[in-house]
Amino acid sequence: MKRPPDDHFSPIAQAYARGRLAYPAGLFAHLVSLCAGHDLAWDCATGSGQAAVALAETFARVEATDLSAEMLQQAPGHPRIHYRVAHAENSGLADGTVDLVTVAQALHWFEHPAFEHEVQRVLKPRGVLACWGYVWPKVNPEVDALLEQFKSRIASHWPPRAALLHAGYSTLRFALPELPAPPFQIAARWTADDYLAHLASWSAVRYHREKTGCDIIGEFRPGFEHVWGGKAVDVHWTMPLRVFRRDP
Repeated sequence: MKRPPDDHFSPIAQAYARGRLAYPAGLFAHLVSLCAGHDLAWDCATGSGQAAVALAETFARVEATDLSAEMLQQAPGHPRIHYRVAHAENSGLADGTVDLVTVAQALHWFEHPAFEHEVQRVLKPRGVLACWGYVWPKVNPEVDALLEQFKSRIASHWPPRAALLHAGYSTLRFALPELPAPPFQIAARWTADDYLAHLASWSAVRYHREKTGCDIIGEFRPGFEHVWGGKAVDVHWTMPLRVFRRDP
């Protein structure tokens, strides 16, 4: 079966699920506080379900959609989460039923005018849209310097739409009224193997391998393991967040 051109992750679904991050609890507490109701959240492009599981702690029901069936197979089951295949621009949800739409680390892949139209359609009056992402992990000067070498090797293999994320979503423009967004950071305590699993989940790593036949993770593994020092260390990411609210 031919995959849609915007399906960048089905072939690496297992690597993606292992290498992706949990988001800070404070983020979800903030978003919940902005919502008048907590009946239905739509986690759009849910991937392997990291944000959906957090939303299910508060919302009575979570619709978690992704265009990749392979990605959804990696998501954990939950009685309040309904996983299904759907595009961001055509959710299949009823008009005016959603309290919160979330897009975690995926907005840059969407057709934005069509997606905004879909969000306007499904949100309740004063419903909230929240979009966030993360880019480059920070560890220490030695690891970060080696990461710069790694990034230079895969730079030409990023899909063009990734540029929006690399700019921290700063160039994103929606017609929806925007709300102030407090700063959040993501933190993890990882081994070198955890870190390399994260790098392996990047779309540019997939395309580098497909186009060159090279295992760049294997090539860089000895260097990262050397500068890592053999123990778990703290890894940090800034987390650009944009929040919008539908007019009454």
